[in-house]
Amino acid sequence: MKFIHIPKNAGTSIQNTLGPTSLGHRRVYEVEECGALFTCIRNPYDRASSIYWFMRQQQGNAFLNMVKTWKNINEFWLTIDESGLPYHRRIVTSQISFLRDKKGVGGISPRIETVLRYETLAEDWPAFALLHDLPPLPHKNKSEGRTSPNWQEELSAESVAKIGELYADDFEHLNYERLS
Repeated sequence: MKFIHIPKNAGTSIQNTLGPTSLGHRRVYEVEECGALFTCIRNPYDRASSIYWFMRQQQGNAFLNMVKTWKNINEFWLTIDESGLPYHRRIVTSQISFLRDKKGVGGISPRIETVLRYETLAEDWPAFALLHDLPPLPHKNKSEGRTSPNWQEELSAESVAKIGELYADDFEHLNYERLS
């Protein structure tokens, strides 16, 4: 199986376990027919929190350095559209955009045979790994500096609303609850 790596969804851990069978941060429609595909999805609010903390710890890129000038996670998400720099687009793009057969159209491609969930990955990986002769899953690329392990404690009501708008398609197609 080949892996569709959506940023900040345990992808680095999975990619390191798989080695060359990972396709990197490529969308399904960018990948030629190559057999079975799988991916890992994540609650969009939790992913949004992880994206912020991951980007805060990065060095050497103008956009990433700009992230450090924002006061907090909420200011980041409330001004994300105003950043003006293209680097962040692939990192913050919706999960469903990685999983569609065509740009901007439809839900999860039928080419994706397995969709793992970040929230249950620790419980689901052993059976998946056994079925596909894979090793245990290490935890790699963990975002450092999070003020809380729970996005509910980090995100303001305004940020939750903004993330709900930005990732509306994720909530619709990935079966996560969108808060109002």
